Amino acid sequence: DASDSQGMVFRLISNLLSTDAVRRNGDFVLEIRNVPLLSWVPCGVLGIIFTVWGLISLVKPSSWYAGLISLMTGLPLLKMAKHQICILDKQQRKMFVKEISLFGKNERNTSLREIKEVVLDKQKDSTGGYSAEVVLLMRSGEHLKLLNYHFFEMRSDSKISVLNQVRPFLSDSTSYGDEEGDSQQSSLSSNNSSFVDSETDRESDSSQFVINIQRE
Repeated sequence: DASDSQGMVFRLISNLLSTDAVRRNGDFVLEIRNVPLLSWVPCGVLGIIFTVWGLISLVKPSSWYAGLISLMTGLPLLKMAKHQICILDKQQRKMFVKEISLFGKNERNTSLREIKEVVLDKQKDSTGGYSAEVVLLMRSGEHLKLLNYHFFEMRSDSKISVLNQVRPFLSDSTSYGDEEGDSQQSSLSSNNSSFVDSETDRESDSSQFVINIQRE
């Protein structure tokens, strides 16, 4: 059907041009994704250009070294071109993380109760300034970075906006019951929540703004 095809193309273009990192589907599902125009779109386009130019240059004896350099630039860019989406589902009480690239698809899921804290991780960058990332700290000790694989940096206020949407969503994520029969609930007190500067044991000098999700 022509109208269905046009609608699909329109949705695809809208998704590519959208700068929204967070989408809410009803009351129970929250999606956090890397913004296409800041992440996999520029990486993919530049990666294809450098890779194709490198392959063409390799067949010319006079420019094989330029082709090799171009390939060494293009292939990492193609590998970095990943679409990441994190789905928080309160009905299923699970978190689904999907990463899609030219080299394959990786999926994982875990219980929402495994999320310990929502963190705005602030670290020094190579220019001497600071960059902040929205991170989920898991009870296993894993640091799961949201809005990952960005070629262009998102504004800090945009990341804070993402954090402020994820925080209240997770605060009542256990109010729909536990599949194992545990009626434990979690709450996030907006009055007691605070940004806490803390030093980590990483080699680089870093600090974290930590928002605790208290488990009662």
